[in-house]
This record gives sequence, C-alpha cells and structure tokens, in this order.
Amino acid sequence: MLTDEQKLARRKGIGGSDVAAILGVSRYKTAVDLYLSKLGDPISIQEELQAKPQLEQGNILEPLILKKYKEITGNNVISKETIKHDKHDFLLANIDGYVESENIVVEAKTSSIKKDWGDDIEAIPIEYYTQSSHYSNIIKPKYVDIPVLIESKSALAYLADLVKFGKEPDIDIKIYRYYPDKDLEAKIEDKCIDFWHNYVKKQIFPPIRTFEDVKLKYNQIAQESCCIADSEICAKIARLREVRAKMSDYEKLEDELKAQIADFLGNHGKMTDSSGDELAKWSIVNSKRFDTQMFKKEYPEIYEKYLKDSNHNRLLIR
Repeated sequence: MLTDEQKLARRKGIGGSDVAAILGVSRYKTAVDLYLSKLGDPISIQEELQAKPQLEQGNILEPLILKKYKEITGNNVISKETIKHDKHDFLLANIDGYVESENIVVEAKTSSIKKDWGDDIEAIPIEYYTQSSHYSNIIKPKYVDIPVLIESKSALAYLADLVKFGKEPDIDIKIYRYYPDKDLEAKIEDKCIDFWHNYVKKQIFPPIRTFEDVKLKYNQIAQESCCIADSEICAKIARLREVRAKMSDYEKLEDELKAQIADFLGNHGKMTDSSGDELAKWSIVNSKRFDTQMFKKEYPEIYEKYLKDSNHNRLLIR
C-alpha cells in the first residue's frame, strides 16, 4: 500500500503503474493523461486518487491478500520504501511487498474481470505485466509474484466492508508470476527515459492518440483564427468522410436486419436455432427517468436555481 508520501513522490518520477500509458497499451489512461498528471498539482491529484472507490478498495484488501500469500507460500513479506533506479533516480518502484530471503517482489491485486487473467501463471494483464517489468528492471529480483483476488465488484465491495469493520474473511487467491526479461526491460527503460526527458521535463505534449487527448491539449480555442490544411490532412478528411458514409450504410443495414429478425420473432419470448441454442429474445427493461420538462413547468424557480452553464469544444468536419 502506498503511503501519502509515496503517492506524492511518484508524481516526481515514473512508477510502475505509469509504464503501460507510456507504451500506449493502457486501457485506462493515455500518455497525455499521464503527462498532465506529472505537471499538475500533486495535492489535488492525490485527493483525486483517494476518491476512487476501486483504489480505496484495493488498499483495504491488500493486507488480506498479502497475508493469504504468506499462508500459501510461507514467504515472509515485508514493506519497502520507494526504490529508485541506480542510474536514473526518476524511475521509481513502489512495491506492495518484498520477500528479502528469496529476493522476490510481491504485488497484490484485486480484479473483477476474470477474463483478464489467463490459466497460465504468466498470463497477466498488460498493465500489470509492464508494471512488473519496470520493477524487475529497478530491483533485479528473482521474479515478481502477483497474488490476485478475483471476485465480482459486489463481492469485492462486501469483503472490503468486512475488513473495515474489523473482520478477516477467508479469501481465495491465485498467484501469477513475472519472470525477468532483460530485453523487454531495457526497451521499457528507454521509453520511460524518453518520456521523462523529452516530454515531462521539456513540458511538451506527447503524441496524441485519442480525441480526448486533443481536448485536453487544446482547451482554449481561438474561434476567429484559421489554419490551412496540408495535403496529408486533406487526405485524412477525405478518408474520414468515406468511413462515415460506410458507417451510415451499415447502421441502416443493422436497423433493417433487426427489424426483420424482430418481425420473425413476433410475440414469442425467444428464438432458438434447430439445436436449441438461443439466438434472440425479448427483454423487458424497466427504468425510471426524471421528467425535466414537468419539473421545469411546476417548479420554474427551483429549476433555474440549479441550472449550470457548461461549454465544450466540438469538432465539426465538413
């Protein structure tokens, strides 16, 4: 579990959880997100991190997972202060635990997505694989053990609540393992050094990967200014128009096919193939929505009081 000091310190360097974003393989953040967090106010970032329920949940369950790991392996796990690379002090390792007698790094995880984890002990999600590689490069362990508690979101929340109330529920964990890969670790190190020196230290935005990155980079638009498109951008606009036309055609086709299938299904509850495998069914969806127009009509003063002005930049391509 990271201490408050470690949470602040990792904004002054690159930690294991940053690596996937730098490599462009993270499902949760981009290099631009990471870049902005490194330049942002560390206190506000810390508060943002602490506010995320899943992070709080992981912190609560981490000691329980490490205890179970010790029961299974017999390894005595100790905590360590932030460890720095011997040549590049901005490359940081904030590990969950360390087995000193065996030189093993231990990273405890919780997950509600079972399919992310394979049957083989080395089948680790990419974010944790790159994190482990980063730690291996800095610490040079025998290997990195990753004990993981895999349960549904509701089950993880329930277990965390039990721990908060002083209970110690029995849990099942699976232990995955990362074995050092010097070639991979060297490549990751180079990418991290490049990101730190050529983007963070120079305060230059890293390459844009998503449209959300664009909105983060250009949050102030000069509405009256104009730029001239070069041939490459003109070609990309033409290509986008082609893609949109195809999408429109496919959306129409999708609607037609759904209508034909629904018409065949009629008022039957479901449809199967000749083998009995389910192909389609009607599903009743119950939902409640707030009637804004009715509320505005009956309580206009309250409605106006809680109206909030907002604006954002929307890209219009002709």
